[in-house]
Amino acid sequence: MARLAALWLIFAGFMGLLFPPQVRDVKPRGGQGVLITDGADKKILREFFDSLPAGTPAYSYWQYRYEQPRNIDTLHVFGYGLPADDWRSLAAPVIRWHAPASPAGITYADWERQLRLGDRLQLYGHYHNNRNKPVMLKLVWQGIVQDSMAVPAGADTGFHVSAGTYYAGAHSYYLEAVSEDSLLAREPVPVQVLPAEKLRILLLADAPGFETSFLVNWLAKEGYPLAVRYQLSRLQFSQSFMNMEPFPLGQPGRTQLDKFDLLITDPLSFAAAGAAFQRTVKEQVEQGGLGILFQADSSLGAPSWHNRDIRLSLPVSAQGGRYRTITGFDGARVLQQDSSGVRAVLQRAGRGYIVFNTKLNSYGWQLEGNTRDYQRFWKQLLEAGARNAGEPLTAPAEPFPVAGEQVAIVHRPDTGTVVNTTFPWVQITAAWLSSPGWQPGGWYLFNPGEWKTARAVQTMEQSRVFLAQQTATGVNRLAPADMQDHRFLHRAWWLLLFFLPAIFLWMEKKLD
Repeated sequence: MARLAALWLIFAGFMGLLFPPQVRDVKPRGGQGVLITDGADKKILREFFDSLPAGTPAYSYWQYRYEQPRNIDTLHVFGYGLPADDWRSLAAPVIRWHAPASPAGITYADWERQLRLGDRLQLYGHYHNNRNKPVMLKLVWQGIVQDSMAVPAGADTGFHVSAGTYYAGAHSYYLEAVSEDSLLAREPVPVQVLPAEKLRILLLADAPGFETSFLVNWLAKEGYPLAVRYQLSRLQFSQSFMNMEPFPLGQPGRTQLDKFDLLITDPLSFAAAGAAFQRTVKEQVEQGGLGILFQADSSLGAPSWHNRDIRLSLPVSAQGGRYRTITGFDGARVLQQDSSGVRAVLQRAGRGYIVFNTKLNSYGWQLEGNTRDYQRFWKQLLEAGARNAGEPLTAPAEPFPVAGEQVAIVHRPDTGTVVNTTFPWVQITAAWLSSPGWQPGGWYLFNPGEWKTARAVQTMEQSRVFLAQQTATGVNRLAPADMQDHRFLHRAWWLLLFFLPAIFLWMEKKLD
C-alpha cells in the first residue's frame, strides 16, 4: 500500500513539473499610481508627486498596458487624456482625470476634403487666443493669401475663411496663425479637386412663387441640369427640364433620385409627397449622399428624422414682409446670418447633408441688379448641401489621422459583405501607417506635429464624454472583477514531491 501511494506521489510530482498549476495571490489594495499622457504640465506633476507617498509609480499609457499593475486602487491621469477605446483598457477601481486647461491655438477645424473644380473651399473652425495681442488667420495656397480673418486679443471664437479651386488634382492649402510677424502655427489643409461638373438639381414645389421663379431662371442660366415639378392640384402636376434630357419623373423614386445631387423643396411640399417618398429620400440621403435644401417659409412640419433638431422663431414683420429666423440648430453649422439672426444652417444626415434656409426674399438682390450677392448666397447653399463630389471609396474615420498611430479606415464598397450594422453602407478596418502625405484612395495622412492643438481638444472631449458616461451609468467598466492575481506554484515543491517518494522506494528496496 505504501509503495502504491509513493508511486502516485511520484506521478503527481512529475505532472506538476510538466504542467504547474496556478494559485490565486491576493495583493494589498490602496496603492496609487499616475498615468502621464500628452499635455501634462511638468510643474503641476511635480507638485502632485510631492503630495503622494514616496515611491508612487508613474506610467505612460503603453507601459501601464504592458505591466497591468494590480495593486493600484486609484489611478491619477494627467494631460489631455485618452481616446475612448484606450480608457476602456485601463484596469483600476478609481480613475481620476486631472483635466488641463484648454490649449491655445486652433482648437477645431473642418472642411470638405473633396471638391469640384470651381467650388470654393470653406474652412470653419475655432480659435483660442490667450495672448494680449490679436492673431491673424490666413488661408494660403501656393504662397498666396486667399482669405484672412483677425481674432481679437483674448478671444475664444469661431472663424470662417474660404479659397477658390483653380485646377484639378491634390492640393495642400495652409492655415497660418500670425501675430506681429511671428508665425504661431502653419497647418496643412489637404483637398482633392475633381474636374468640374455642374450639380444636378431636382426642385419640387407647390406653386411658382417669386423666390422659386427667380431661382429656376438663375439655375437654368448658369447651366445647372435642372428638373422642376410643381403640384397644381392633388393629382395634377407640371414638370419641366432645363440643361438635361427629359425623362418620366412621376412620383420620384430611387431610380429618379439617383440622377440628382440636390433636392430643393419646402417642408409642406415634402410632407404632402407622402410617407413612401419620404422614406426613399431618407434612404438616399443617409446611404447615397443626396442633399436636401429646405426653403422653410412658415413651418418645418411634424418632427421627423430631418428636422427634429431645428427650431424656427415666431414670424417677424419687417420691410413690408414676414419671415422667420432659425433659433435652434443643435449639431448644425451656421451658413448664413444677418442682423435679424441665423437664416441658414447645415446639418449632417448619414452620408448626406441637409440645409434649412429661411431667407426667401433673395430675389430682391436680382431686382436691385445685385447679381454678385445673389450668386454668392445661392452657390454657398447649393455647394454646402449637394452630394459630395466623388466621395472616396476609402477615407479615415478621424478628421486628423496621424502617421505612426492606429488609423480606422472607412470603406464604401459597392459590393461585398456588410459588416457595420449601425452604418450598413460602410466597412471599417484598422491600420498602422508610417508615411505621411497623400495615400492611395485620395486621402491625407498628417505628421504627428500637425494639428496638435485640434487633436488635443478632440482627445479631451472624448475623455470628458467617456468618463461622464461611466459616472452616469453607475457601472465601473474600468475596474477588474477583483484585485487578485495568479501565479505558478514554485517548482521546488514539485521536485520534493517527486524525489521524496522515489528516495523512500529506493531505501525500502535496499532494506529488503
